[in-house]
Amino acid sequence: MEYIDIDQKYDAVMQKKKVNKNYDLELSELLLGVDNVTTKALSDMDYKGNDTDIIIQDARRAVIAAMDTYNKDGGAKFSTYVYTRIEYAISTTLRKINSSANKALNNHKPIDYYEDRIPSGDDIEEKYNNTKRIEQAMAGMTQEEREVVTLFVEGNTYEEIAKKIHKTKKDVDNIFLRIRKRNKS
Repeated sequence: MEYIDIDQKYDAVMQKKKVNKNYDLELSELLLGVDNVTTKALSDMDYKGNDTDIIIQDARRAVIAAMDTYNKDGGAKFSTYVYTRIEYAISTTLRKINSSANKALNNHKPIDYYEDRIPSGDDIEEKYNNTKRIEQAMAGMTQEEREVVTLFVEGNTYEEIAKKIHKTKKDVDNIFLRIRKRNKS
């Protein structure tokens, strides 16, 4: 594993960036150095997981962000700043990986959970009969009555229905009285 002077590569990138020159090669070399630092940090931590590529990718993102936020006047060398950002990226990524690694592979429920929820033949027949009665009742309604009933079934109060159809609360109440009266006969 070849170690690269991160401070030197950072300076080379920034110099070319200042004069609007292509700095892809210098940036690639800098990121290669980051890969090496990240891999070494993971081996020092005895990390044996399969997510090394994800961790390296997050470390690279941290370095790119560090390039934008680094302040030379702050007193610290760029490499010191970057190592801190890389350590933070590694710990954050490992935390995410570990939290998702401990989740269940599926969220199934045991069969007895569903046994109580399976409708019986009587339940299905009752629901079918209720649906038929509702369809028959709705068929005999005016457009306005259907709209009021639909809004009510959606959970709206009489006041809310009145506002939505531009009527008074008493008008909505009268519409419901008309529907009830018709359905009793």
